[in-house]
Order: sequence, then C-alpha cells, then structure tokens
Amino acid sequence: MASVRYSVLAAGLLTLGLSACAGYEFAPFGIENPTNQAINRAYKDRDACLAAQVNSNGADAQTAATACQTQTRKLDSVTNPHRDATVTAAIHQDSAFRATRYAGLARPAAASPTAVAQPAVQAPVPLTADAPVPYMQSIASPQ
Repeated sequence: MASVRYSVLAAGLLTLGLSACAGYEFAPFGIENPTNQAINRAYKDRDACLAAQVNSNGADAQTAATACQTQTRKLDSVTNPHRDATVTAAIHQDSAFRATRYAGLARPAAASPTAVAQPAVQAPVPLTADAPVPYMQSIASPQ
C-alpha cells in the first residue's frame, strides 16, 4: 500500500516539475533564443541606419531619427508585443538620443581636416590583451 502511495506521489511531482518548465525556451549554453536574436538584430539595424544617415547624408539628429522611422517601428514591434505606449515612447526617445549622440560625434570630426578619409561615427574598438593599458599612478602609492 505504501509503495503505491509513493509511486503516485512521484508521478505527481514529476508531472508538476515538467509542467513548470513547459513555458521556457531551452537553448544550449551560450546561444540566445530566437526572440533575443530578433531584438538584437533590430537594434543593430536601427543603429546602422542612424549612423548611415549622419555619416553619408550629414543629417542632423532630428532628420536622422525621422529617416529611420521604419527601423524604429520594427524595433518597437519586436520588443513591445503588447503595444504598451510607455515602452513605445521610450524606444522613440532612445532613437532620438542615439541620433543626437551620433550627430554630436560626427560634428567635431567633420570640422577637422583629417576626418575626410573615415566615417564620422565608428564602432568602439574592443580591448585586447595585445593593447597595452596605460599606467596610472594611484593616489595611495608613494611617489
């Protein structure tokens, strides 16, 4: 009688455990799920459009943000499936902020005569082990 009771309990716990995991997307360690990949792709497309508008057309921030409305709407549709107005406003504000940042980076570079050969907005250079880190003396160290 006791063994039947334990087997029913074990089956119930197994069913409960499996049903708790049913809503999650499983992916191998280090691989993003398709939703995150779509969101990252939409961010890259929007940022590439803003940078291209500032670099190639010499557009100011407002013009670049307006020209990239298609990419901004795509980003909004991917990241905001429930069409929350607050999230939509935040995405549009972020697009305007990034356009302002790209335009600000392009303006000083365009004024210098050496900026003709390179685009005004470039991706940041990652730190590598080959690049030396400059030595900075701390306040606590004796001189």
